[in-house]
Amino acid sequence: MDAPLPPCSFSQHLVKVLTQPAAVIDLNGVIRACNPDFASSFPGLHGAAKGDDLGALIDPHLSRDLALLVHDASRAEAGVQQIAVQLPSGPFFFSVDWLDHPNGVPRYLCQLTPDLAVDSSRLRFLLEHLDQGVWNFDFKTGLFNVSDAWRRIRQYPADFSFDGAQRPSWWNDKLHPEDTKAVWAAFDGLFSGQTDTVDVQYRAKRTDEAWVWILCRAKVMTRDEEGKPLQIVGVDTDITHFKEKETAQLELANKLQLAIGVAGIGLWEFDSGTKEVVWDDRMLEIYGLDDNLNKRPDNLWETYLHPEDRERSVAEADLAVAEGRDYLGEYRIVRQDGEIRHLRSTAHFIKNVGSSGKLLGLNLDITEDKVRAQELEAARALLEHDSRHDALTGLANRRLLDERTQAVMDRLGPDDAFAALHIDLDHFKKVNDTLGHAAGDQVLVHVAETLRRLVGDDGLVCRNGGDEFVVLLENAVSEDEVSDLCQAIVDQASEPMILKGHVHQFGLSIGAAIGRGNAVDLAEVFINADVALYAAKSAGRSCYKMFSAGLRAVSQLDMATYFNLARALDDCEVTCHYQPQFDSTSLEVVGAEALVRWECPNNGLLLPNDFIPAAQATGLAPRLDEYVLDRVLADQTKWALNGLDVPTVALNVSLDRLLQPELMSQLKSKLQPHHAISFELLETAFLDDAGHEIMTVLNQVREAGIRLDLDDFGSGHSSVVALQALKPDRVKIDRMLIAPLEDNPAQIHILEALVRVSTLQGCGVVMEGIETKDQLDAVMKLDCEVLQGFYLGRPVDAAAFAEKLNSCQTRVGRG
Repeated sequence: MDAPLPPCSFSQHLVKVLTQPAAVIDLNGVIRACNPDFASSFPGLHGAAKGDDLGALIDPHLSRDLALLVHDASRAEAGVQQIAVQLPSGPFFFSVDWLDHPNGVPRYLCQLTPDLAVDSSRLRFLLEHLDQGVWNFDFKTGLFNVSDAWRRIRQYPADFSFDGAQRPSWWNDKLHPEDTKAVWAAFDGLFSGQTDTVDVQYRAKRTDEAWVWILCRAKVMTRDEEGKPLQIVGVDTDITHFKEKETAQLELANKLQLAIGVAGIGLWEFDSGTKEVVWDDRMLEIYGLDDNLNKRPDNLWETYLHPEDRERSVAEADLAVAEGRDYLGEYRIVRQDGEIRHLRSTAHFIKNVGSSGKLLGLNLDITEDKVRAQELEAARALLEHDSRHDALTGLANRRLLDERTQAVMDRLGPDDAFAALHIDLDHFKKVNDTLGHAAGDQVLVHVAETLRRLVGDDGLVCRNGGDEFVVLLENAVSEDEVSDLCQAIVDQASEPMILKGHVHQFGLSIGAAIGRGNAVDLAEVFINADVALYAAKSAGRSCYKMFSAGLRAVSQLDMATYFNLARALDDCEVTCHYQPQFDSTSLEVVGAEALVRWECPNNGLLLPNDFIPAAQATGLAPRLDEYVLDRVLADQTKWALNGLDVPTVALNVSLDRLLQPELMSQLKSKLQPHHAISFELLETAFLDDAGHEIMTVLNQVREAGIRLDLDDFGSGHSSVVALQALKPDRVKIDRMLIAPLEDNPAQIHILEALVRVSTLQGCGVVMEGIETKDQLDAVMKLDCEVLQGFYLGRPVDAAAFAEKLNSCQTRVGRG
């Protein structure tokens, strides 16, 4: 017979063989032994828990203290003491039973028994209120039993009968067509004995025809002798919500993948511990690799980096890994085919437990963006260049001139000097109006190239607009050097050039001014250049003038005249006087010459010599010509309304006026049948310009009913050439050829020759400047048509001329 176990060993053996949580305590509630299940029921107990005070652990969960339970259990008649207890691990019955008292020390057995009633009710609650339906199927009886939750998932009423549930056709009506095959394949394996469990997802039709996603997990509980299942128990879980989330996440993933694909983003990973590198297919495409190997060597990236970017990019990436932070960089790679691509790389550093961490990154090929940025930068640079340069000639414009001039002023020392040249093409408007704007552009480009070549690096050449150019000489050494440059420009510009197959010559005028020292007024230097340019134009053009103090006084006088004359035209202070023209035989009035007068409020009546030069020099002549034409036509209309026969009135017209594009349209709109006018053309103005274009204009003038007179005939250097070229209706013999008759009777022979040449060309002859009776007697012997001069009649205003005309016409009518 075996010896009895020691008290301590007995207690440990006892709790070990018990299947439920158990412990042995002494009278004071000190634990002498316990099994692991008992210890795990109390968070405060670990291991054997021997020596722990059970009362301190369990009393907070008991309605009676452990000491009372032990006291009652000590009485033999009391028996086992049991009380309900709610522990963190669940509901239990806690029992205390007297065990023995070896060595006079009583021992008590404590056990925890699960409260099955509470547990089962909780289980039922969970099964019914969670979206999990329990079912079982008995193959012998054909009964299909389901829980309320199973019905609720499919919206079946509580009294719904499941007759026929054992037939596949009944289930096929409830399964989604796309899931039927998978469901039956799963259960066929269970029926055939290949497996005891089923785990399948499918869509089932609810009674409202809606589809619900089911996660079905089932198990064969028993099989017959042949291995066929007798009973299956399963749980169906409503996973519709999870499936909707899964679908949404899948859609989001698809959209993200689509975005990544469209954006051309390549994904990569780098494990800093294993040095493993993984590239997706897009990364392979970016790097020009077609071997479909997604795992790459860790140093492959470095071998593709552009030499100029390699050191910087590797250092940035290594620092990000070393510091365990995100990475962002841009660099170039050189592919195996030699193509250079620009990449932007960004990565998130992930630190996992037990690893060194990894970079999850993406690469975006930004080559097109870089190319576009370079193109935009080139376009910006071009715009910046264009904003400072003339589009036609490529010269600097006013903006660049202002910047360079200010730069010169900023660095100008007290002994330094600079010069400004203001250049204007002579009669350039005539080129545009007669040869066309394309030819005008050719001339401008030719002049620009000439200026650029002659000025070179010594200064800046600027087109100031139209036919105006400005040269800024940043280091003007002396006035002689500036003069030499100006003369060279004038000479070069006068060289013949071919336009539309014909050789043409053009001139330009230059005004130059020098500024010295850093205290000079910048604006004043350019104004001085303008004044000098004005002086060059007044001196006959095609020349240059250096500014001097005397030029400013003359310029200011002419400009004052210009502004006063412009105002006078607005205020109608300019009027016309008419000098009668007489028939050389009857001496009756047959016409008149309109002579402009300025009735100045401050200076009285001004004659043409007082203001015409200023009008010509300042470009006001065309406007003055138009004004005079309007006055003459208005006076003729008044004469006609008063019953007078309107005679032809001769008007002086400038070349600039003839070359105005709007001239013919104005004439056609203004002329009426009672108007009779002729244009007097200065021979010296037209000798060098009687080309095809000007002849076209003159022919249009004739077609409009206006006669053409060649004024001052005989005073030019080639009168016969001018006569043949222009073919005027009449010529006016210059008064300077008539004046000598007083002292030199032989002068008559010169006049006879001029008259003879004119008549042979079919032109009428007007003798002007007759101031004495001897001159009248002499010219009346010549074959001329009309006589004019102070001896016969002085210029008078419109009203006086109308009276003279009326008197003459009345006398002729009586005769």
